[in-house]
Amino acid sequence: MGYQLFEFENLEDCHRALIERFKEFFNNALKKYHQVSVAFSGGRSPISLLQKLSVLDLKWHECLVSLVDERIIDTSHKDSNTKLLHDYLLQNNALKASFTPLLPEKISGDTNELLDFANQHFKQPHLAILGMGTDGHTASLFPETSAFLNEEKENIVLTKPINAPYERLSMSINALENCEKLFLSISGVEKREVLEKALKENAPYSLPIARILHSKKVTTEVFYAKN
Repeated sequence: MGYQLFEFENLEDCHRALIERFKEFFNNALKKYHQVSVAFSGGRSPISLLQKLSVLDLKWHECLVSLVDERIIDTSHKDSNTKLLHDYLLQNNALKASFTPLLPEKISGDTNELLDFANQHFKQPHLAILGMGTDGHTASLFPETSAFLNEEKENIVLTKPINAPYERLSMSINALENCEKLFLSISGVEKREVLEKALKENAPYSLPIARILHSKKVTTEVFYAKN
């Protein structure tokens, strides 16, 4: 439980190591379950990684892909994480995977109805691949929201970040901790400084990512690239 840190000189080597661990986890999970479930983060940072994963020779037809978080916008919007996965991951060999969205294709109704939709369709992932912002947020659990402090019973929570656009749906701390494994992919000096801050003993009360790194329920493998 807690974390393991793996450091690399550049992003290419970092992604190569993460992909090897992904393949290992994927294949081992399929030996235990009839289907492996993986949740992916959005944003622009993971695009290169998603493209590399899409061409892997894996049993993608036995994989259920879902999202760690999603912006409350139409899934055809350029900022939609659903669109991101369809454009960069659910291609090539990974086109055979099944996909479970957090939102219906067209947004209608109030946010509580959308939250209900997400929780009704939620399937607990075996693995989630996370990113981290320079403010210490992960998924869409931001420092200025209370969602990362509360022990939410729901798997998906609604967040309203102050310093980022759009209301969002996000896996809760509880749902993230119920994964068998978490991967965190980060790069650069600035994010290394945030990581060091998160590893301090009192950090879980100030940084969402620290709640994950200090977890007693799940181990996070941190893949860090210096450049």
